[in-house]
Amino acid sequence: MLRPPRTRHGFPRRISFIGDDMHKCLTIAEVLTHILEHIPASGDLASIATVCHAFSECALEILWRETCLGKLVVHTIPASLLNISEVRKRGVWATTVECIVRPPRPEDMGRLLHYASFVRSLEIRDIYPVGSYRDTAQLDSSICGVLTSLQRTQRAFPRLRSLTSTRLPDWIHEHMNIFLAPSVRKLKLGIFASSVHTWLSLLAQIQHSCPHLEDLQMGDWPGSQELLRRTYEFIPSFKHMRRLEYTQTVPDTTIFHLLAELDALENLSFKLSLCGRYRRLIGPTLENHNAGWFRSLKTLNVYSPKLSYIESLLSMVTFAPLEQLRFSYPARGSDEKPLDKYLAFPSLRAFNLTIGRLDLAGPLFAHMSLPRLEELSIEYNERTDLLGELVSAISTACSRTSLKRLRLQHVRGDSSEDLSIPIGSVLRPLFPFRRIERMRLSSRRPFKMSNKIVEEFALSWPDLKDIDLGMYSSRLASTVTFKGLVSLASHCPNLELISLPMNVTSVPTIKALGYKDARRNHNVKELDFRRSPIPAKRVKKIKSLLLQIFPALQRIHSSERRILELAGR
Repeated sequence: MLRPPRTRHGFPRRISFIGDDMHKCLTIAEVLTHILEHIPASGDLASIATVCHAFSECALEILWRETCLGKLVVHTIPASLLNISEVRKRGVWATTVECIVRPPRPEDMGRLLHYASFVRSLEIRDIYPVGSYRDTAQLDSSICGVLTSLQRTQRAFPRLRSLTSTRLPDWIHEHMNIFLAPSVRKLKLGIFASSVHTWLSLLAQIQHSCPHLEDLQMGDWPGSQELLRRTYEFIPSFKHMRRLEYTQTVPDTTIFHLLAELDALENLSFKLSLCGRYRRLIGPTLENHNAGWFRSLKTLNVYSPKLSYIESLLSMVTFAPLEQLRFSYPARGSDEKPLDKYLAFPSLRAFNLTIGRLDLAGPLFAHMSLPRLEELSIEYNERTDLLGELVSAISTACSRTSLKRLRLQHVRGDSSEDLSIPIGSVLRPLFPFRRIERMRLSSRRPFKMSNKIVEEFALSWPDLKDIDLGMYSSRLASTVTFKGLVSLASHCPNLELISLPMNVTSVPTIKALGYKDARRNHNVKELDFRRSPIPAKRVKKIKSLLLQIFPALQRIHSSERRILELAGR
């Protein structure tokens, strides 16, 4: 196989094909880049980069745009410099260590510097995969030592925008100046050494080297109250911060007041670790707050085992242009108290709540105003008997002209099959919400409903696209028949997915259903009968009837295996 000629530094000598035969659009970098991005194999991009000078830079930018430090080192540093030795092998698993065996000459590092100049997104790992997914490798500190020496004359990653490091080896903190550059906009740091010197030194490096940082994601912040206060000194310098994600052990509200002063902050993800539940709340109260009020915050993601700790943050963001709120509150103890402050979120569009006890969800919504909410999703564990009170509180907090999507999922607990849920009376407060498009409820108890209830659903929500009333119980309390399906098909022309527990032991004719001359629903493509028993001798009749009601039907699901015969025409 012929190989392209190479220069004395080892680079491929590219052949130029630019001439009268090449279309002029291929000489425009933006057009060429858009074309090359549709090439799936990295090997094909490498070939394009080596055979044509006009394509080389665009192809290399795509090829090396995102990479791992280990792969970059192995593919660019000469093999004579690298010592790759196996340190552990057990069965089919093997780990190797790669280190520099002698001081490199300038020409030895030319390839690394050349390809590193194209890197926009870099990932650093203590162990990374090599070849087979069973083989792994580690980088020795000598490699970063060489990169540090190169920094004196030339920056290794001049165009780096995103840096990700999951598990950092202890020695890499001494070499972070290689990667922390003014061009970096996104920084994600996982597990790292927690000594006072290392932590504060890292923050100082970020503050000095990345003045335009916009996205910062870090692991656990220090558990020491003294060290946490010293950490807070760095926050006001992050004037360009648009997204921040962090975990905290000490329940200190000081951080909220500092973050409220960052005018550019749009996305905040905060988690209070479980051990913080047993520590006393410290920091200023909301009444003592004289700072800003999250002027630009649009997305808030909160996980807290203590509602009292997060209450001040929720009160502060009511003044922000908040559009999305995700709140995880896994409280299960009897000592937890419901929210006692009234919260209004005038711009909120999507709200996702995960809560341990349903008896705390109802009072939470009773103290909320959500006039523009379009999507609401709630996951809960206990007290299914209070589902009706929750829906009633939701109907009071939300606007009838805005709410479109509702999802209530029972995750675990209250799995007794002896008690059924009267789904009609539970959802009745939502009947005036005419714009509902998606209604999804799941429970570990059976739903009690009838054709009349399903018809009320269809008449109340004419814009319905997706109705999913699923249950994990094997006991069937539903008396919905094909007549209920016809009601949905007739009154909800936009319906695409139906998932209902049904009684299909009797299969009427299309004429008996009164649907013979009615307009067919061509949007429904999926049906799910959940745990409804399907008589084997009725399968063909069911298939024929359903295709008359829903001509575009493609898939039918059920826990009964024999219903799979309906999936094909």
